[in-house]
Amino acid sequence: MRPPNIFKNFKLMFTLTIFMVSINLTKEQEDYINAVYELQDTLGIAKIVHLSRILNYSPGAINDEMKRLEKKGYVIRIPYRGFRLSQDGMEVARITVRKHRISEAFLFHILDVPWERCHLLSMEIEHSISGDLEKYIIEKIKDNKKCPHGNSFDINEDTKDLRLVDAELGKEYTVKRISYEESSTLFIMRSYGIIPGKKIRVLSRDKHGVMVSTENGDFHLEGIYEMAVRINE
Repeated sequence: MRPPNIFKNFKLMFTLTIFMVSINLTKEQEDYINAVYELQDTLGIAKIVHLSRILNYSPGAINDEMKRLEKKGYVIRIPYRGFRLSQDGMEVARITVRKHRISEAFLFHILDVPWERCHLLSMEIEHSISGDLEKYIIEKIKDNKKCPHGNSFDINEDTKDLRLVDAELGKEYTVKRISYEESSTLFIMRSYGIIPGKKIRVLSRDKHGVMVSTENGDFHLEGIYEMAVRINE
């Protein structure tokens, strides 16, 4: 008799655990977890004001839903600062963020949806992405393993980059990804020419933000906008 495949059994148990966790969430709550992850990746914390912009709900409605997610154990409240995902929340995000980014890639590469609109429209279809459909989409988009904004399908890759705020003055870099995908931000980034694969140079930096140069001109970025741009040398 063959010994049991411990690794295979572990993967099965892990998959079942995540499935049981995810069915405890509504589609809207999955959107909240995605948004918290996105802000956590960008700023280190998810604030109500930014969640409101991403999800297009009032701050009061956002606060009420975050209380529910906190009670379920998916988010942790940091007093006077905001929220972060718990370990359970991060495990859910590995699946839901992946589906979101694959949906964006489908819209962009297959349906030719404009770059700045993929994020918002993907929220309408990402919850319907099954394992089989995901496989067909990935086969169709071939070597594209990132969303149109440069974010990898695997969130473990999100820590392997350089932030624009840490760039050397005057040195030319390549835009790798835009971590904050709120719609108006994407419109701004596109108009500035700050999209993955394009060149960018930091001209100056002060307490208000950074002045950058792209092929579209010179622009000032501050706050979450400068924090959202990740670069490669």
